[in-house]
Amino acid sequence: MLGFGYRNFFGTPTGNQSIEVDSYYVGYSLGGSYKVFDSLSIGGGVGFVDAYQEFKGSSQGTGGILGNTARVKIEREDEAWNYFLGLNYAPMKDLNFALTYMSNTKLNFKADTQDNTTALGASSISSRVGWTDGTHEREDLPGYIAAGISYFVVPGVLRIEPNLTYYLEKQAKWEGNRFQDSDSAGNSYDVGLTLEYILNPQWKFSIGYLRTEIMGMKSADLLPEAPELDADSVGLGLVWSPLERLDVTLGGVRVWYESVKTGSDSTASGRGPAGTQYDKDVWGLSFGLQYRFF
Repeated sequence: MLGFGYRNFFGTPTGNQSIEVDSYYVGYSLGGSYKVFDSLSIGGGVGFVDAYQEFKGSSQGTGGILGNTARVKIEREDEAWNYFLGLNYAPMKDLNFALTYMSNTKLNFKADTQDNTTALGASSISSRVGWTDGTHEREDLPGYIAAGISYFVVPGVLRIEPNLTYYLEKQAKWEGNRFQDSDSAGNSYDVGLTLEYILNPQWKFSIGYLRTEIMGMKSADLLPEAPELDADSVGLGLVWSPLERLDVTLGGVRVWYESVKTGSDSTASGRGPAGTQYDKDVWGLSFGLQYRFF
């Protein structure tokens, strides 16, 4: 997600001002698994990530340091490969351990920039954020280690699943200015717990809780458009299997983010000025179809 305080760049306008920000990370993966023993399987594969970010901003009016009209459009994109490894161990019928490792994804974004702000009496916005046309900047997707346990408290009926995801952010490379003041961000983690109730072979229900802790990021360096905040999430899920090989899934999630207010040290950050209140409110829905051929 792109992010910087556009009000600081456009000045204090007396007319209209707008900003549009989009970010897409599309991933593809191919992998396989091998059963070493009846109780142990290993797996792995490769992944490909196609990343795209876009920022468009404009300001019209007589106020601000840039005069009457200022427009900027910045597109950043890159693609990269990664790999993953997995292990699954089931020492007994109702107990299962799983471990996954995902490698760091090295993304070196190239900027395609259209910026007319220089002619209006100030240095260009794109140069201030380091995204002038043709420049590159590393902003990796960090790898992670994920571990989980599945145990049937009531065999065939009630299952409990604690899990942990630990992000290897200190192994990632982030060259953006907003990352330099923080403590190399990391390592963040998610810890969760899920309960699944199997009514019969056709119907399954689940409820889960997830705690997210963002480590190392100072409030002055958070994205105003999408701040990285600690959060508590609760999700509900349903699986309907009308056929033996067909699953229909429906899920919903509610996320409560912890609000943060920037301190006096963020005044000159170029993002949220001192006293900015960061908060988010998120609901999510999901729908899926899965068919097994064998």
